[in-house]
Amino acid sequence: MPLTRRQVHEEIYFYGLIFTAVSLPLSIYTTTLSQILLLANWLAEGRFREKWERFRSTPALWVFLSLYLIHALGLFWSEDSAYSFQDMKGKVALFVIPLVVGTSLPLTGRQADRILLFFVTGVFAGSIASLAALAGWLPVQVDNYRDLSLFISHIRFSLMIVVAILAVVYYLYLRHNSLGRFEKIFYMVSLVWLPVFLVVLKSLSGIVIMGFLTFFLLFRAVFEIRDRVIRFMVLVPVIMIPLFSIIYLGNAIKKYYTVEKLDPGDIDHYTAEGNPYVNIPERKEVENGHFVWIHICEMELEREWNRVSQVDYRGKTSNGNRIRQTLIRYLTSRGLRKDAAGVRQLSADDIRAIEHGVANHIYLQHFRLYPRIYEVIWEIDRY
Repeated sequence: MPLTRRQVHEEIYFYGLIFTAVSLPLSIYTTTLSQILLLANWLAEGRFREKWERFRSTPALWVFLSLYLIHALGLFWSEDSAYSFQDMKGKVALFVIPLVVGTSLPLTGRQADRILLFFVTGVFAGSIASLAALAGWLPVQVDNYRDLSLFISHIRFSLMIVVAILAVVYYLYLRHNSLGRFEKIFYMVSLVWLPVFLVVLKSLSGIVIMGFLTFFLLFRAVFEIRDRVIRFMVLVPVIMIPLFSIIYLGNAIKKYYTVEKLDPGDIDHYTAEGNPYVNIPERKEVENGHFVWIHICEMELEREWNRVSQVDYRGKTSNGNRIRQTLIRYLTSRGLRKDAAGVRQLSADDIRAIEHGVANHIYLQHFRLYPRIYEVIWEIDRY
Protein backbone atom coordinates (compact mmCIF):
# COMPACT_ATOMS: atom_id res chain seq x y z
CA MET A 1 0.00 0.00 0.00
CA PRO A 2 1.54 3.33 -1.03
CA LEU A 3 2.27 5.93 1.61
CA THR A 4 0.05 8.95 1.89
CA ARG A 5 1.49 12.44 1.45
CA ARG A 6 1.38 12.98 5.20
CA GLN A 7 3.21 9.70 5.88
CA VAL A 8 5.91 10.60 3.35
CA HIS A 9 6.61 13.89 5.15
CA GLU A 10 6.64 12.11 8.51
CA GLU A 11 9.19 9.60 7.20
CA ILE A 12 11.36 12.38 5.77
CA TYR A 13 11.14 14.17 9.12
CA PHE A 14 12.19 11.07 11.08
CA TYR A 15 15.11 10.13 8.82
CA GLY A 16 16.10 13.79 8.60
CA LEU A 17 16.48 13.80 12.39
CA ILE A 18 18.59 10.63 12.21
CA PHE A 19 20.73 12.32 9.55
CA THR A 20 21.12 15.33 11.83
CA ALA A 21 21.93 13.23 14.91
CA VAL A 22 24.71 11.26 13.25
CA SER A 23 26.08 14.36 11.49
CA LEU A 24 26.36 16.62 14.55
CA PRO A 25 29.68 15.16 15.80
CA LEU A 26 31.03 14.26 12.36
CA SER A 27 30.42 17.01 9.81
CA ILE A 28 29.41 20.66 9.79
CA TYR A 29 28.53 20.31 6.10
CA THR A 30 26.12 17.37 6.47
CA THR A 31 24.66 18.90 9.64
CA THR A 32 23.79 22.02 7.64
CA LEU A 33 22.44 19.86 4.81
CA SER A 34 20.23 17.90 7.21
CA GLN A 35 18.83 21.13 8.69
CA ILE A 36 17.98 22.40 5.20
CA LEU A 37 16.23 19.08 4.51
CA LEU A 38 14.23 19.29 7.75
CA LEU A 39 13.22 22.91 7.15
CA ALA A 40 12.28 22.28 3.50
CA ASN A 41 10.17 19.26 4.49
CA TRP A 42 8.55 21.28 7.29
CA LEU A 43 7.54 24.01 4.82
CA ALA A 44 6.41 21.57 2.11
CA GLU A 45 4.33 19.59 4.61
CA GLY A 46 2.06 22.53 5.34
CA ARG A 47 -0.53 22.01 8.14
CA PHE A 48 0.56 25.33 9.63
CA ARG A 49 -2.60 25.67 11.71
CA GLU A 50 -1.68 22.50 13.63
CA LYS A 51 1.90 23.73 13.98
CA TRP A 52 0.74 27.10 15.26
CA GLU A 53 -1.38 25.40 17.91
CA ARG A 54 1.58 23.29 19.02
CA PHE A 55 3.73 26.43 19.13
CA ARG A 56 1.18 28.28 21.28
CA SER A 57 0.88 25.38 23.73
CA THR A 58 4.64 24.85 24.18
CA PRO A 59 6.21 27.62 26.33
CA ALA A 60 9.56 25.80 26.38
CA LEU A 61 9.74 26.30 22.61
CA TRP A 62 9.31 30.06 23.07
CA VAL A 63 12.37 30.09 25.34
CA PHE A 64 14.55 28.21 22.85
CA LEU A 65 13.58 30.43 19.94
CA SER A 66 13.86 33.65 21.96
CA LEU A 67 17.49 32.84 22.82
CA TYR A 68 18.37 32.84 19.14
CA LEU A 69 16.31 35.95 18.42
CA ILE A 70 17.99 37.86 21.27
CA HIS A 71 21.33 36.82 19.81
CA ALA A 72 20.16 38.10 16.41
CA LEU A 73 19.15 41.46 17.89
CA GLY A 74 22.69 41.82 19.19
CA LEU A 75 23.84 42.23 15.58
CA PHE A 76 22.63 45.84 15.68
CA TRP A 77 25.20 46.66 18.40
CA SER A 78 28.06 44.53 17.07
CA GLU A 79 31.34 46.23 16.16
CA ASP A 80 32.28 43.34 13.85
CA SER A 81 29.19 42.63 11.78
CA ALA A 82 30.96 40.11 9.51
CA TYR A 83 32.03 37.95 12.45
CA SER A 84 28.62 38.30 14.13
CA PHE A 85 26.81 37.23 10.98
CA GLN A 86 29.11 34.22 10.64
CA ASP A 87 28.46 33.37 14.29
CA MET A 88 24.70 33.55 13.68
CA LYS A 89 25.06 31.15 10.76
CA GLY A 90 26.90 28.71 13.01
CA LYS A 91 24.10 28.82 15.57
CA VAL A 92 21.18 28.55 13.14
CA ALA A 93 20.57 24.99 14.41
CA LEU A 94 19.44 26.55 17.72
CA PHE A 95 16.53 28.03 15.79
CA VAL A 96 15.73 25.48 13.09
CA ILE A 97 15.77 22.26 15.12
CA PRO A 98 13.60 23.53 18.04
CA LEU A 99 11.16 25.11 15.57
CA VAL A 100 10.79 21.98 13.43
CA VAL A 101 10.76 19.46 16.29
CA GLY A 102 8.58 21.57 18.59
CA THR A 103 5.83 22.12 16.02
CA SER A 104 5.89 18.71 14.29
CA LEU A 105 4.03 15.56 15.28
CA PRO A 106 5.63 14.16 18.48
CA LEU A 107 8.05 11.29 18.01
CA THR A 108 7.24 7.85 19.35
CA GLY A 109 9.47 6.36 22.04
CA ARG A 110 10.92 3.90 19.53
CA GLN A 111 11.79 6.71 17.11
CA ALA A 112 13.51 8.70 19.86
CA ASP A 113 15.52 5.59 20.78
CA ARG A 114 16.70 5.22 17.17
CA ILE A 115 17.73 8.86 16.92
CA LEU A 116 19.75 8.73 20.15
CA LEU A 117 21.39 5.48 19.05
CA PHE A 118 22.59 7.13 15.85
CA PHE A 119 23.81 10.16 17.81
CA VAL A 120 25.87 7.98 20.16
CA THR A 121 27.15 6.06 17.13
CA GLY A 122 28.28 9.31 15.52
CA VAL A 123 30.08 10.43 18.69
CA PHE A 124 31.70 7.00 19.06
CA ALA A 125 32.83 7.03 15.42
CA GLY A 126 34.27 10.53 15.85
CA SER A 127 36.25 9.43 18.90
CA ILE A 128 37.66 6.38 17.09
CA ALA A 129 38.69 8.57 14.15
CA SER A 130 40.45 10.90 16.61
CA LEU A 131 42.26 7.95 18.19
CA ALA A 132 43.36 6.77 14.74
CA ALA A 133 44.71 10.26 13.98
CA LEU A 134 46.58 10.32 17.30
CA ALA A 135 48.12 6.93 16.48
CA GLY A 136 49.23 8.23 13.08
CA TRP A 137 46.91 5.94 11.09
CA LEU A 138 45.22 8.85 9.34
CA PRO A 139 46.87 11.55 7.19
CA VAL A 140 45.97 14.22 9.74
CA GLN A 141 48.45 16.34 11.70
CA VAL A 142 47.70 16.39 15.43
CA ASP A 143 49.79 19.10 17.10
CA ASN A 144 47.86 19.27 20.37
CA TYR A 145 44.74 17.98 22.10
CA ARG A 146 42.53 20.53 20.31
CA ASP A 147 43.42 18.91 16.99
CA LEU A 148 41.98 15.61 18.24
CA SER A 149 38.52 16.88 17.39
CA LEU A 150 38.79 16.27 13.66
CA PHE A 151 35.38 17.42 12.48
CA ILE A 152 33.97 20.08 14.82
CA SER A 153 35.23 22.39 17.56
CA HIS A 154 37.03 20.79 20.50
CA ILE A 155 34.65 22.14 23.16
CA ARG A 156 31.49 21.32 21.20
CA PHE A 157 32.66 17.75 20.66
CA SER A 158 33.40 17.31 24.37
CA LEU A 159 29.88 18.47 25.27
CA MET A 160 28.42 16.00 22.76
CA ILE A 161 30.46 13.25 24.42
CA VAL A 162 28.87 14.20 27.75
CA VAL A 163 25.38 14.03 26.22
CA ALA A 164 26.22 10.65 24.65
CA ILE A 165 27.44 9.29 28.00
CA LEU A 166 24.22 10.42 29.70
CA ALA A 167 22.17 8.74 26.96
CA VAL A 168 24.16 5.51 27.39
CA VAL A 169 23.67 5.56 31.17
CA TYR A 170 19.94 6.18 30.71
CA TYR A 171 19.48 3.19 28.41
CA LEU A 172 21.73 0.78 30.30
CA TYR A 173 20.28 1.47 33.74
CA LEU A 174 16.70 2.55 33.11
CA ARG A 175 15.79 1.06 29.74
CA HIS A 176 18.01 -2.02 29.52
CA ASN A 177 15.03 -4.36 29.00
CA SER A 178 14.15 -2.54 25.77
CA LEU A 179 17.63 -2.98 24.27
CA GLY A 180 18.66 -5.66 21.84
CA ARG A 181 21.86 -7.66 22.32
CA PHE A 182 23.88 -5.55 19.89
CA GLU A 183 22.67 -2.31 21.49
CA LYS A 184 23.59 -3.51 24.98
CA ILE A 185 27.11 -4.47 23.90
CA PHE A 186 27.58 -1.21 22.00
CA TYR A 187 26.33 0.91 24.91
CA MET A 188 28.53 -0.95 27.41
CA VAL A 189 31.61 -0.43 25.23
CA SER A 190 30.66 3.24 24.83
CA LEU A 191 30.24 3.65 28.59
CA VAL A 192 33.80 2.43 29.13
CA TRP A 193 35.44 4.20 26.18
CA LEU A 194 33.81 7.65 26.01
CA PRO A 195 34.85 8.81 29.53
CA VAL A 196 38.40 7.65 28.77
CA PHE A 197 38.40 9.56 25.50
CA LEU A 198 37.05 12.65 27.27
CA VAL A 199 40.23 12.62 29.36
CA VAL A 200 42.36 12.07 26.24
CA LEU A 201 40.58 15.04 24.63
CA LYS A 202 41.56 17.11 27.70
CA SER A 203 38.50 19.34 27.52
CA LEU A 204 38.18 20.75 31.03
CA SER A 205 34.68 22.07 30.32
CA GLY A 206 33.49 18.59 29.33
CA ILE A 207 35.32 16.89 32.19
CA VAL A 208 34.00 19.33 34.81
CA ILE A 209 30.41 19.07 33.54
CA MET A 210 30.69 15.29 33.44
CA GLY A 211 32.07 15.28 36.97
CA PHE A 212 29.21 17.40 38.34
CA LEU A 213 26.59 15.30 36.56
CA THR A 214 28.17 12.05 37.75
CA PHE A 215 28.22 13.25 41.35
CA PHE A 216 24.63 14.53 41.15
CA LEU A 217 23.27 11.30 39.63
CA LEU A 218 25.15 9.07 42.07
CA PHE A 219 24.12 11.24 45.02
CA ARG A 220 20.50 11.04 43.94
CA ALA A 221 20.70 7.27 43.39
CA VAL A 222 22.11 6.76 46.89
CA PHE A 223 18.96 8.13 48.52
CA GLU A 224 16.81 5.70 46.56
CA ILE A 225 18.48 2.84 48.46
CA ARG A 226 16.13 1.80 51.25
CA ASP A 227 18.59 -0.12 53.43
CA ARG A 228 20.29 2.47 55.67
CA VAL A 229 23.50 0.49 56.12
CA ILE A 230 23.99 -0.05 52.39
CA ARG A 231 23.01 3.57 51.73
CA PHE A 232 25.72 4.79 54.11
CA MET A 233 28.32 2.41 52.65
CA VAL A 234 27.59 3.75 49.17
CA LEU A 235 27.31 7.39 50.25
CA VAL A 236 30.85 7.55 51.65
CA PRO A 237 32.67 6.78 48.36
CA VAL A 238 30.27 9.07 46.48
CA ILE A 239 31.16 11.97 48.78
CA MET A 240 34.84 11.14 48.30
CA ILE A 241 34.58 11.91 44.56
CA PRO A 242 34.53 15.73 44.95
CA LEU A 243 36.97 15.54 47.86
CA PHE A 244 39.53 13.61 45.84
CA SER A 245 38.98 15.99 42.92
CA ILE A 246 39.73 18.99 45.15
CA ILE A 247 42.80 17.26 46.59
CA TYR A 248 44.04 16.39 43.08
CA LEU A 249 43.58 19.98 41.93
CA GLY A 250 45.30 21.29 45.05
CA ASN A 251 48.27 18.99 44.50
CA ALA A 252 48.47 20.10 40.86
CA ILE A 253 48.58 23.76 41.90
CA LYS A 254 51.15 23.02 44.63
CA LYS A 255 53.28 21.06 42.17
CA TYR A 256 53.19 23.91 39.66
CA TYR A 257 54.37 26.46 42.21
CA THR A 258 57.06 24.20 43.68
CA VAL A 259 60.06 25.97 42.16
CA GLU A 260 63.74 25.07 42.36
CA LYS A 261 65.77 27.25 44.69
CA LEU A 262 67.88 29.68 42.71
CA ASP A 263 71.18 30.36 44.47
CA PRO A 264 73.27 33.03 42.66
CA GLY A 265 76.33 30.92 43.35
CA ASP A 266 74.86 28.02 41.36
CA ILE A 267 74.35 30.08 38.20
CA ASP A 268 77.09 29.36 35.68
CA HIS A 269 78.23 32.05 33.30
CA TYR A 270 79.82 29.91 30.58
CA THR A 271 78.81 26.79 28.68
CA ALA A 272 80.93 23.64 28.42
CA GLU A 273 82.21 25.06 25.12
CA GLY A 274 83.26 28.29 26.83
CA ASN A 275 80.54 30.50 25.36
CA PRO A 276 78.76 33.01 27.64
CA TYR A 277 75.31 32.28 29.08
CA VAL A 278 72.53 34.86 29.27
CA ASN A 279 71.01 34.76 32.77
CA ILE A 280 67.97 36.81 33.73
CA PRO A 281 67.00 35.55 37.22
CA GLU A 282 64.65 38.54 37.66
CA ARG A 283 62.22 36.91 35.23
CA LYS A 284 60.23 34.36 37.21
CA GLU A 285 58.65 32.27 34.43
CA VAL A 286 59.02 28.56 35.13
CA GLU A 287 58.38 25.25 33.39
CA ASN A 288 57.95 22.23 35.67
CA GLY A 289 59.60 24.17 38.50
CA HIS A 290 62.67 25.20 36.46
CA PHE A 291 63.45 28.82 35.68
CA VAL A 292 63.19 29.58 31.97
CA TRP A 293 65.53 32.54 31.62
CA ILE A 294 68.80 31.22 33.00
CA HIS A 295 71.60 29.27 31.28
CA ILE A 296 70.70 30.42 27.76
CA CYS A 297 73.27 30.47 24.98
CA GLU A 298 71.48 31.47 21.80
CA MET A 299 74.52 31.03 19.58
CA GLU A 300 74.76 27.34 20.50
CA LEU A 301 70.99 26.89 20.45
CA GLU A 302 70.68 28.22 16.92
CA ARG A 303 73.63 26.21 15.63
CA GLU A 304 72.54 22.90 17.14
CA TRP A 305 68.86 23.34 16.36
CA ASN A 306 69.50 24.09 12.69
CA ARG A 307 71.66 20.97 12.60
CA VAL A 308 68.92 18.61 13.84
CA SER A 309 65.80 20.26 12.40
CA GLN A 310 64.56 21.35 8.98
CA VAL A 311 62.66 24.24 10.60
CA ASP A 312 64.90 27.28 11.06
CA TYR A 313 65.63 28.49 14.59
CA ARG A 314 64.27 31.92 13.63
CA GLY A 315 61.20 30.39 12.04
CA LYS A 316 57.83 29.33 13.40
CA THR A 317 56.22 26.11 14.56
CA SER A 318 53.36 24.50 12.66
CA ASN A 319 50.86 26.25 14.95
CA GLY A 320 52.40 29.71 14.45
CA ASN A 321 54.59 30.07 17.55
CA ARG A 322 58.28 30.94 17.43
CA ILE A 323 60.68 28.00 17.36
CA ARG A 324 63.16 29.92 19.54
CA GLN A 325 60.76 30.44 22.45
CA THR A 326 59.23 26.98 22.14
CA LEU A 327 62.68 25.36 22.20
CA ILE A 328 63.77 27.36 25.26
CA ARG A 329 60.60 26.44 27.16
CA TYR A 330 60.81 22.78 26.14
CA LEU A 331 64.43 22.42 27.23
CA THR A 332 63.54 24.11 30.52
CA SER A 333 60.62 21.72 31.09
CA ARG A 334 63.04 18.80 30.86
CA GLY A 335 65.49 20.44 33.25
CA LEU A 336 68.09 20.91 30.50
CA ARG A 337 70.29 23.92 29.90
CA LYS A 338 69.58 26.01 26.84
CA ASP A 339 72.84 25.31 25.04
CA ALA A 340 74.36 22.83 22.59
CA ALA A 341 74.56 20.07 25.20
CA GLY A 342 70.87 20.50 25.99
CA VAL A 343 69.77 20.28 22.35
CA ARG A 344 71.88 17.15 21.84
CA GLN A 345 69.88 15.38 24.55
CA LEU A 346 66.62 15.86 22.65
CA SER A 347 65.17 12.79 20.97
CA ALA A 348 63.61 12.71 17.51
CA ASP A 349 60.17 12.79 19.19
CA ASP A 350 61.18 15.85 21.21
CA ILE A 351 62.33 17.68 18.07
CA ARG A 352 59.13 16.79 16.22
CA ALA A 353 57.06 18.00 19.19
CA ILE A 354 58.89 21.34 19.27
CA GLU A 355 58.37 21.78 15.53
CA HIS A 356 54.65 21.28 16.16
CA GLY A 357 54.57 23.91 18.91
CA VAL A 358 54.71 21.72 22.04
CA ALA A 359 56.42 23.86 24.69
CA ASN A 360 56.51 21.36 27.56
CA HIS A 361 57.30 17.65 27.41
CA ILE A 362 54.42 16.75 29.75
CA TYR A 363 51.96 17.82 27.03
CA LEU A 364 52.96 14.65 25.19
CA GLN A 365 51.27 12.57 27.90
CA HIS A 366 47.92 12.05 26.18
CA PHE A 367 46.30 9.82 28.80
CA ARG A 368 46.84 12.08 31.82
CA LEU A 369 44.73 15.00 32.97
CA TYR A 370 47.52 16.81 34.84
CA PRO A 371 49.12 18.33 31.68
CA ARG A 372 45.82 20.05 30.82
CA ILE A 373 45.46 21.41 34.37
CA TYR A 374 49.10 22.52 34.22
CA GLU A 375 48.41 24.39 30.98
CA VAL A 376 45.46 26.26 32.51
CA ILE A 377 47.49 27.22 35.60
CA TRP A 378 50.35 28.37 33.34
CA GLU A 379 47.98 30.55 31.29
CA ILE A 380 46.52 32.14 34.44
CA ASP A 381 49.95 32.63 36.00
CA ARG A 382 51.46 34.02 32.80
CA TYR A 383 48.70 36.39 31.75
